[in-house]
Amino acid sequence: MSRFFSVWRRPPVLLGLAVLAFYGILAWVPVFYDDIYYIGQSPAVRGPWPGWAAFFARPLDAFGNYEPGNLLLHRLLYACAGDRPLAYRLSSLLLHWLNAVLAWSLLRRVLREPRWAFWGALLFALFPAHVETLAISSSKKHLCVSLACLAALRLRVSGLHRAWRDGLCWLLFAFGLTFKESGVLLPVLTLLWDRGTSAAPPRGRWAVFAGYAGIFAAYAWWRLRLPGPLKPLLGGDWLTHVAGSATALGWYLSQLAWPGGLCFEHSLRPLALLAGPAGAAGLALGAAAAVLGLARLRRREPALWLGTVWILACLVPFLNLVPFVNESLVADRYLYLASLGAALVYARLGERGASRAARLLPAAAAVLAAAWAAAAVRRAALFASGPVEFWAETARCAPGNARARYFFGDACFRRGLYPEAETQLRRALELNPRQLPSYDDLVGLLLQTQRPREATVVAEARLALAPDATAWHNLGVCRLRAGREAGAREAFREAARLDPGPAGPR
Repeated sequence: MSRFFSVWRRPPVLLGLAVLAFYGILAWVPVFYDDIYYIGQSPAVRGPWPGWAAFFARPLDAFGNYEPGNLLLHRLLYACAGDRPLAYRLSSLLLHWLNAVLAWSLLRRVLREPRWAFWGALLFALFPAHVETLAISSSKKHLCVSLACLAALRLRVSGLHRAWRDGLCWLLFAFGLTFKESGVLLPVLTLLWDRGTSAAPPRGRWAVFAGYAGIFAAYAWWRLRLPGPLKPLLGGDWLTHVAGSATALGWYLSQLAWPGGLCFEHSLRPLALLAGPAGAAGLALGAAAAVLGLARLRRREPALWLGTVWILACLVPFLNLVPFVNESLVADRYLYLASLGAALVYARLGERGASRAARLLPAAAAVLAAAWAAAAVRRAALFASGPVEFWAETARCAPGNARARYFFGDACFRRGLYPEAETQLRRALELNPRQLPSYDDLVGLLLQTQRPREATVVAEARLALAPDATAWHNLGVCRLRAGREAGAREAFREAARLDPGPAGPR
């Protein structure tokens, strides 16, 4: 019996119980948001087997992203579970638990006291922003990239033979790159780990980096041959674009310090005071001061330095330096791997202060972990509350985000709450006049409420933006309902010419 209880007190088991206890409610979250397109409507996931080459030769997901590993993983999950969300959610929880266990194992080698290593891993496991990553199955790419990075670092300090160790690290690097471009962080984090830990680096340390360089060169050569989902510069110029990146960095750092502004979408925009020549000069001076401060911190506190540079490195791919942002400048899911750096900073500060406040500090640490756990439970309950309630809260905390307004309107439309749906869809079009799904939903709603003339006006505006088969089909239905049969036949013929089976309004 004593052996049984000693097993349950082991840190990996405790971390698993914490993940299950505080995120378990996510197992009942239905498929929604990106998963509707990524899983529910993806031929690569649901259709006939297209062959291995199809996954790696071109982007296949609904958004034009090159993530073959993520698509293959979801194809496997779909083959096992179909449309039932339980398998998608539980597999995310399992990946998160593995990451938390790896984080605990690594923190033990940075911190002197095991209890603070466990506490840091617990903070990482319970960080409230992780709810979004765990509730959306298509966000498994962040979990898998993190798994590759943490597993490679753990192998780095293992007792494996050098050839096996390096070979497995190279496989993990390639594995991470197939899930998301942020997999390039693996060699960067390896280098930071070697610089920030007191343990002697393994023999032949630079050989593994030579392999990383070769894999990255091959990946970059192949990836540049494929199209990518690049967007225009924010504000149309580089100064505003860089100001947007600095604004995003400031927001991310504030959330890692205290995750109080989490939301599924955000209305964050580039700070005007950071744009222009004066703002650029201020950013340059701030960056120089940060570099000097980090150099001093590395000499005095290597563990704090490692946590800080870990945060900065993990955030770089998500600062829109290479333009990819459309509706939201920031997203909670981009905090996933960076939050381990924040957990390390917190744990090291706790370890330093424990000698001065031996009784008070552990209690404060427990309160912080409990606060993060409570916030995680609240956010998980929001995801499980239902689409109308979820998107109502999202529109409330991101009122200037067109995508939040559209999804709130869409959820209300599906529930039959037509007045609220119309309000939200029209507001979404005010915020983003080029958001095609809002036009499609609004056409369907106006037809459902017997207003074909208003629907025709909206359908014509949609057609002017994108004259595709759906737009022509919607216009044909509107004209038919308005009694304009000749015009309806013309629109249907054009829709059939563009696509023999277009999707009409719901």
